[in-house]
Amino acid sequence: MSTKQNNVIYDVVIVGAGASGVMCAIRASQRGKKVLLIDGDLYPAKKLMVTGNGKCNLTNINMASKYFNQNIDDYLSRFDERRTLSFFNDLGLVTYTDEEGRVYPYSRTAKSVIDILNNKLQKNQIEFKMSEVVEDINKCHDHYVILTSKSEYLSKSVVLSTGSFVESNIISKFDIALKTFNPSLCALKCESFKRLSGVRLSDVEVTAICNGKSKTDRGEVLFKDEGLSGIVIFNLSSLFARAGIYKGKIIINLMPDFSREEIVKMLHSRMGENDIFKGWFHDEVASIILKKSGVLKINKTNINKIADAIIHLEFSIDGYYPNNQVHSGGVLLSSLTNNLESKEYEGLYFCGEIVDVDGKCGGYNLQWAWTSGAIVGDSVC
Repeated sequence: MSTKQNNVIYDVVIVGAGASGVMCAIRASQRGKKVLLIDGDLYPAKKLMVTGNGKCNLTNINMASKYFNQNIDDYLSRFDERRTLSFFNDLGLVTYTDEEGRVYPYSRTAKSVIDILNNKLQKNQIEFKMSEVVEDINKCHDHYVILTSKSEYLSKSVVLSTGSFVESNIISKFDIALKTFNPSLCALKCESFKRLSGVRLSDVEVTAICNGKSKTDRGEVLFKDEGLSGIVIFNLSSLFARAGIYKGKIIINLMPDFSREEIVKMLHSRMGENDIFKGWFHDEVASIILKKSGVLKINKTNINKIADAIIHLEFSIDGYYPNNQVHSGGVLLSSLTNNLESKEYEGLYFCGEIVDVDGKCGGYNLQWAWTSGAIVGDSVC
């Protein structure tokens, strides 16, 4: 419950001091707006510490709508990866780009990004209330009343940038079209792989099938005790997340650069060997190939079954690991204006993960945070 009333009327109160919220605050303050940031965390942008394995994958120079769940060209045209890099370079951040287009701070640590963002918040005299949880938001005439665990604030506009952790009682009081949040960019559960756990498959082609839809990617797969992980699996998990069903199939082509005929020929050439997979596959991978093919004893008559298993190694998916990097779902873009303001509630804006926009691994989701935060910060009244 609130214990103190604050009679100051802010131009904008931003609920959620993650990437999009901080970007929004900085851009709004540069327009002379009186801004208040509220978050339950210890300090602004703290969540960036876990991005990019602690290195903070800021963006990707190969940015495009095709890497997201929907077309966001209009938004990227207003604040894309180049503007993001310019923004951070102006703040003093030195960056580098890897061979896959992923952009990181040169220090290889997310703390560098957090430090320069917090420095900018202080320079722009942006007020923030940390370790403070928003409990309720109400529209009262021409302003909003934001009730927290410690106080009450008044504002002309409110921005929700809470990610998927927005309190249901807050969002439910507004008639906003919302798609259910589901964990995405996560490892997927299937059968047990105790002996395979920790084994990696490099440069394989992987197809996910869920709810009548399929999606294919190529790269590395990591076996877990009872599931599959790795960047490729993370990317393909979005198919399950967007369907809201974590049941389906993962099919791995272990040799995507070879035709079935070529693989059969290679197998025939090894028939005289004690172990036809020696120097070809990891011992435990070879075992799973034989298990999936149903072959107990290798001979010329069942070579085709082995070849089929090599190019079509199938696993049944039944769940996910709760280590997701983002959530799929959120406020529908169709219910928002081009500036991400509610079409129904004037002065109510949304940015970041709370909006139904999610992308693949590699800096795409953080780019949406910067993009949406900048657009709202540049337009909030």
